[in-house]
Amino acid sequence: MTPIKSIRAFCVNHCMCGQTKEVRLCPCQNCELWPYRMGKRPTTLSGGETTENPGIATDFFELGEDSEVVS
Repeated sequence: MTPIKSIRAFCVNHCMCGQTKEVRLCPCQNCELWPYRMGKRPTTLSGGETTENPGIATDFFELGEDSEVVS
């Protein structure tokens, strides 16, 4: 499973209680995983911001095992 697909699985199973339709409606736009919740890499603008949620940090791969994900 790819890291982005793992994020999708996390969002579906842990945040949305298995409801796949709810992932698209996720209100937690301050979550660092939010741009990746659909299981695909978001497109980026020339400034490095994502088109889905500009201004959100995309360096979530730097999270350690002990890091907490805000939801």
